[in-house]
Amino acid sequence: MTGKPGTSKITTGVCYLYSYLIAGGFGVGGNNFGADYRQVHSDVVRSFLGNSYTKCLDILLERGYLERLAVSEHTGEVKEKGAYTPPIYGMTGKSKQFRIPAALLGEDKKYKIIQQRLGKADQNKFAAIENRVTAITETYRLYVREQMKTMVLLDSPESRQAVDSLGLEGRVREPAENFLELFNYSPFNEVPIDLFGHRVHSRVVNLPRLLRPYLRFPDDDSPLVEIDLVNSQPAILASITPALIKRFAPECKAAIPLFKAVQGDENYQRYQQLCFDKTIYETLQKSFNETYGEHLRKPLTRDDAKDVFYAGSFSDYEYLETETLAHLSGELHEVLQFDQDEQAIQKCEERLHGLRCYLIFKKEFPAVHSLFRQLKALDWSAINRGEPHSNNCLLAQRIESNLIYTVLVKSVLEAGISQVVTIHDALLVRRQDEKRARALVEQELRKLNLKLKLKQKS
Repeated sequence: MTGKPGTSKITTGVCYLYSYLIAGGFGVGGNNFGADYRQVHSDVVRSFLGNSYTKCLDILLERGYLERLAVSEHTGEVKEKGAYTPPIYGMTGKSKQFRIPAALLGEDKKYKIIQQRLGKADQNKFAAIENRVTAITETYRLYVREQMKTMVLLDSPESRQAVDSLGLEGRVREPAENFLELFNYSPFNEVPIDLFGHRVHSRVVNLPRLLRPYLRFPDDDSPLVEIDLVNSQPAILASITPALIKRFAPECKAAIPLFKAVQGDENYQRYQQLCFDKTIYETLQKSFNETYGEHLRKPLTRDDAKDVFYAGSFSDYEYLETETLAHLSGELHEVLQFDQDEQAIQKCEERLHGLRCYLIFKKEFPAVHSLFRQLKALDWSAINRGEPHSNNCLLAQRIESNLIYTVLVKSVLEAGISQVVTIHDALLVRRQDEKRARALVEQELRKLNLKLKLKQKS
């Protein structure tokens, strides 16, 4: 790219793209598909590299300055020009994923902060990128969104050690010094509010749990604590009533007759009680081990039993009903005997495990399964840009997020606790505000006659 007119602009644009990619890596998980890649919409790339951005990308890719995810997570197909992934946070338009090659990162290739005075055009460009994923304008979400942008990580020997330990696990790609500097001073700090569950996302939300003790509000050294709901997903799903739908998700009113119809069912009431008693996972764990124990390498643990709940609640029922244990077991046997490809084996094992989880949930809670099946069959295409089988997840997330922001965050703000952010179903406040904030949250839950419980203070 050197020696051509406009090279300095392109070079600056590439630096912006690198900064954007690294700033998006604050919570990658080493074992997740494409975990160290970042979705970058064409609008963002065009903003950095201009209208000829495709040619610039081709040069960067060809010369080893950039890598693009070529394999589709859903189909396994390899796409020469890169695989498209679903829209970011429910925004329109699919996008591709990129990352900086590992050879360009590491202790011997430190990311350097370059002091640069931005012109009005660049300031507008960054502002547009930051705000392109904010279509929800509810007051308390916007307040938390602005608070999220100001959060910093304490730079201490302990926090650096924590970052380095995550690096050894492959969960961060930057040395501690770079990671902390980027977290605290990156010019790119997107805080999107998704169009699915209306949750607020940010680097704070994506931050590995190991680093949360080092989060701080700006110019305040007070440690932060979480006020967190217990078993939030099962408990929220079990708490849904026609009244809650009317108040927190009126756009989902078609679900009201379905919940009215199941309210008196004994099996449904058993499911609710197990969720409220925090024994739903243990129940599913026991049933799974009793049913499939002889086929397992080791018994299912309580934490593993969460997969049973999530597969039973949020999977694609139509697809799972077309599969059988005999068919998937046979496929796995063939792969083990003739193929022995690790990825193929893992895929077969995951499909078989997913079907087992689904069948256990269906056996234990037929009334709940029937309710969820009817919810998944509703035509919510106007409000759900995802797959129809995620309808019940959308309903739960919208009720949860509206409860969190329009009731709980509102309550603590009105009580004078101004420093608060959220991690989905949890409030993050300063330690000195915890007692008051916890009391306010419990009070609001009682007002709504909700049986949701808070995790005990550690």
